[in-house]
Amino acid sequence: MTFDHVAKFMYFNEISPQIADILEILGRLGFPLFILLLVEGVRHTKNFGKYALRLGILAGLILIGQIVIHYCFMDIYGFYSPIIDLLLCGVTLYLLKQKNRLSFLAILPIAYIILSFVVMSIENSQDIQVLWFPFYLRSGYNIFALLLSLGFFYAYPLAKIMMKNFGYGVDQLEGTSYERLFVNILMCFVVFISVLIIYLLSFIPGGDVYYIAHEAYAMCAVIFIFLYSGELGYNKAWFKYGAYAYFPLHIAIIFVIFLLI
Repeated sequence: MTFDHVAKFMYFNEISPQIADILEILGRLGFPLFILLLVEGVRHTKNFGKYALRLGILAGLILIGQIVIHYCFMDIYGFYSPIIDLLLCGVTLYLLKQKNRLSFLAILPIAYIILSFVVMSIENSQDIQVLWFPFYLRSGYNIFALLLSLGFFYAYPLAKIMMKNFGYGVDQLEGTSYERLFVNILMCFVVFISVLIIYLLSFIPGGDVYYIAHEAYAMCAVIFIFLYSGELGYNKAWFKYGAYAYFPLHIAIIFVIFLLI
């Protein structure tokens, strides 16, 4: 993630585009892992309201930073916040998880994500800026984020169906490393399918071939996804909240460094 954001500022300042390309490619590994952690958070959190509030506060801080930087210092048009993607996808998954009338409300964040995709495609195809929907309010990963989050979320029930079809006792395998292996394999498959879909979408009018050329490297994240144990790691309060704080802080530090260069 940090590599990716350094690359963004290098592009905007026209500094070593070749090195920026390499850093951005390395940064592509980050987003599928963010989505994986988001799905795990939605599945296991005891209070989604607090979870969503933390993401919302983080998204708000990034939004303020984007507005200040864009209108006061430098043109960062297109510097999208992945936190908006995480927040929208998290709300979508939470609503779908309810399996009641609330689930129908999932259409709202999904519609917002699709609208972001459509607006960005219109801008690319007509070489214009859609001012009524500013870039800092959009879901930058849009369709890719939605595909990954839905795919990862439904990998769990699909894994149970597959184990049953293969003749395994679901009750005996539930919570074991074998079930985890099924889920991880399905998640890896989701990454490949998601990259393939956005590759096909790049051929529509306004499709961004440059975007998919780099986003394809997200498939390398399957190495980490395949090895995921499903167990909660180090989760002390200082580390958890420090991880949230790292996002706006590291962008602020990178911005000051490039501002001084």
